Amino acid sequence: MCTVNELTCYYYYNFIKIDSHEIGVYKMFEIKGLDQLNKILSELGKVTGELEGELGSIQFDAESAESIELAIVEMENMVDKKFENYDSNPVAIDMADGIKAAYRQMIVDKASEARIQADSEENEDGR
Repeated sequence: MCTVNELTCYYYYNFIKIDSHEIGVYKMFEIKGLDQLNKILSELGKVTGELEGELGSIQFDAESAESIELAIVEMENMVDKKFENYDSNPVAIDMADGIKAAYRQMIVDKASEARIQADSEENEDGR
């Protein structure tokens, strides 16, 4: 999970004095970094809008580790292209990394399923 380190909160305690007598305390609260947080959230809204729909399509040979790896690289390039305008946004970077990890796992799982299916069909044909 990404944290935005530039968001800082300050509390100030001041005493109200009249004729050298303290008659109350008031707090002042200051938050610095909201502009950056607002920018980060605004960019996230834009990039999630851009992610709607199809990202792209890839093909690979489930029997070839090289083909699977090339498909993963191609998918990562597609994701990176969608996020290229947000490379200074730490939350968007984390989002892109999460999307790539999920798609990477899907590609590996699909390849494994295809190999199992092919082996199963081969065994049925060999009976």
